[in-house]
Amino acid sequence: MPTFAQLLKDTVNKQNQLNTLKALGCFICQACVVPVRMSNFFKEMIDNDIVGDLVAILASVASQVTALHLTAV
Repeated sequence: MPTFAQLLKDTVNKQNQLNTLKALGCFICQACVVPVRMSNFFKEMIDNDIVGDLVAILASVASQVTALHLTAV
């Protein structure tokens, strides 16, 4: 999880951010199948402030919506 948080904060390389969001989405979808067993995964997401990073990406919409914003949604 710390790696995901670091990659989401990498604003220089948008392609890395986009790929990180896609991978994170796959992990979250798989974790939602059995949420009780994956409670550590969700706890690590909260501890590493992944939700805050997603909110920051969505808040960065200025004049146009990019693929990064669409993937974050």
